[in-house]
Amino acid sequence: MNNLYEIITFYYTMLFVESSELIKLAMSRASLNQAGIAKKIGKSQAQVSKYLAGLSTPSQEVIIHIVNIISECEADDVKPLDIFIQIHQLDPESDHDLLTALMRMVKAYKVALNRAQ
Repeated sequence: MNNLYEIITFYYTMLFVESSELIKLAMSRASLNQAGIAKKIGKSQAQVSKYLAGLSTPSQEVIIHIVNIISECEADDVKPLDIFIQIHQLDPESDHDLLTALMRMVKAYKVALNRAQ
C-alpha cells in the first residue's frame, strides 16, 4: 500500500465485508487453516467453523484480530496507528473531500454496528 487512499480503501473494505469473508481472507493471506486462525484469535476451531458457516457472529474484538492478521500480511506492514497519524496530518482545506469521505465512512460503520447489536 503506497498511499493514504489505498490504506483507507483497504480498511473501508474490511469494515463492510461479511465476517466469514474476512476470516477466509485472513486464512488465505496468512496461509492458515481453521485451527491455525483459531489459535491466533484465541478461539476454538469449532467456533471458527461456526463463524465461517454464518452460524455465529464474531465479536468486535475477534474482527479486530482478523483485520490485524490481514494487515500484517500486507507488504508495507501498515498499522492502524500509521493511518491515524496520516489522517491527522491531512490539511482540512486541500483534503476536504477525503476528510468528508472518511467521516461518512465512520458514521456508516457506527450505524451498521448499532443495527447489528
